[in-house]
Amino acid sequence: MKETIEIQPSMTQAGDTDEGNISILNKINYLSGPFQKQAYQPLQFVVEGQKVKGDIQRVQGNVLWIETDQDVKEIEIEKIEDILWRGQSFNTKI
Repeated sequence: MKETIEIQPSMTQAGDTDEGNISILNKINYLSGPFQKQAYQPLQFVVEGQKVKGDIQRVQGNVLWIETDQDVKEIEIEKIEDILWRGQSFNTKI
């Protein structure tokens, strides 16, 4: 079964998107699939210069919930600068 990845219009506003935001949205959409959640662990999210280690729990609108060892963190997607896997920027062109 082929998985379709959609970017919701509510996640981005016209005139407010750039390549970085689109790249992050594509990575999040890809990594939030059931298989990818198991295969790509652990992930690190670079948020405003700091790294948050955890797994994608849920995506809703422009908010991402990340499950860490201690709790679940709610992060606005536009604040995410990069997503790292095995210490490298995750590349969706695998």
